[in-house]
Amino acid sequence: MSRRRKNKRKRNKAKARVMPQAEAKAEGMSRRTILKIGLGAGALAGVGGLGAILYSFQDDGPAKTTLEPENLKPEDYARWWEKHFKRTKGRAFLHNTYRPEVDIGGERVSDLKKELEHKLGEMIQQSKVSIDTSLPLGLDLKITYGHYPLAVPNSVFNEYARRIKQAFAEFYDYIGQRALLPDIEMHLLLRDTVIKPPSEKVPIYVVWKRFENIEGKVHYMGNDEAIVNISQQNDCSQRGQIASKYEGLFDGDKGISLDVNIHHLFVAAGWEAISAYAAPLSEGVPLSVKHVTTGRINQELHDWWVKAGKPKKVGSDDINRIREEWDRREEGLIEGVIDCFVEGKLKELGIARAEYEKYILHGGHEQYKYVPAIRENVRELGAPAVFQIYLTDPDRLFE
Repeated sequence: MSRRRKNKRKRNKAKARVMPQAEAKAEGMSRRTILKIGLGAGALAGVGGLGAILYSFQDDGPAKTTLEPENLKPEDYARWWEKHFKRTKGRAFLHNTYRPEVDIGGERVSDLKKELEHKLGEMIQQSKVSIDTSLPLGLDLKITYGHYPLAVPNSVFNEYARRIKQAFAEFYDYIGQRALLPDIEMHLLLRDTVIKPPSEKVPIYVVWKRFENIEGKVHYMGNDEAIVNISQQNDCSQRGQIASKYEGLFDGDKGISLDVNIHHLFVAAGWEAISAYAAPLSEGVPLSVKHVTTGRINQELHDWWVKAGKPKKVGSDDINRIREEWDRREEGLIEGVIDCFVEGKLKELGIARAEYEKYILHGGHEQYKYVPAIRENVRELGAPAVFQIYLTDPDRLFE
C-alpha cells in the first residue's frame, strides 16, 4: 500500500473518532446556582421546570464559529439552519430599555405561591421563629422577558435575512397579494439595539431564544421575619411575537373604539428550522390584515354597545371578549395559510414531514382553534381566495 493511501486512511480514522464528540456537544445552558432554595415538582409544573430558585445569567458565551454562508440550493435550508443556528446561543441579557412585563396567568402564579408558602412553612419550622401564619400571604412578583442573542457572524445572519425576504416575496405571490408585500428589515436583537416600530419599513428583531426573568418575594403580610426572595429565569417557548397593545377610546355618545399600537416584531430562530423559517411570516403578514381585524372589532363593539342600551360605563370583560375572538380569527387565517404555504415547500426546504406535522399543532392553544378550518378552506378554495375573503368579508370564513 502506498504512503499516500496510508495517510488517507489515518485521516479518515481521525474523523471517525472526532465527529461523534462534536455531535454530542451539550446544548443546555450552563448555570451557576447562587442560592440553594429549591422548588419541588409541584412548582416546576407551574413555573416551567427549573430546579433552583435563584440563578445568575452566566452561560457558556457565544458559540465560536468560523462558518460562512455557502451558496446552497433552496432545498438545503434545513441543513443550513442546523449548521449555523442550532447551537449558536449567546450570553443571556436583559435589554437596556425594553423590558415588558409578562402576564403569566393566575394558574401559574397560584402554583408558585403555594410552593413558596410551603417553603416558608419549612423555614419557620426549622428556625423555630414565632410567626403568625394566619396572616395573609403576600406575593410580590415581577416577570420580564430576557433573551439569548443569536451568536453568528454578520455574513451568516445576512444570508438568513436574504432567505426570509425571499420567503415573504414567495408567500405574497402564493396568496395573490404582491401589492401588499411589506418592506422587511431583519435585525439581530442585542442589549443596546434601538427598537423601532413598523412604519414604511417593517423591522423584525431576531434572537436565539427568549426567557422569562422572574423576580419577587413571598412573605406573611405585616411580618418581615420570614421572607423568601425569588430570582430565576424560565425558558420561554415563544417562536415569535407581535409586541402590541390595544388602546381604547370611550365616548358616551358614540361608544367604544380601539386602535392597536404595535411596538415591534420579534422572532426566536433557535428552536427548529421550520419555525425559524415560518415565524417571521407569522409576525409580519398580520400587518397586512390588521386594519380589517381592528375594523371588525370596532364594529362589533359598537353593535354590542347599542344593543346594551348605550351604557355610560363599559367593563373590560365585554371589550376583551370581542377583541380576543377576532384576534383568534386573524391568527387562524395567518397560521392556516402559512401552514399550507410551508407544506408545499417541504421538499424544497429539506424539512421532514414529521417535523411539519408537529409544527402545525401550534401547541394546541385556544388561540389557534380556527387554524385547521382555514387550512381546509385553503385546500378547497385556494390561498388567494381565502385571503381575499378575509380582506373584504371576513365573517364568511367563520360562519
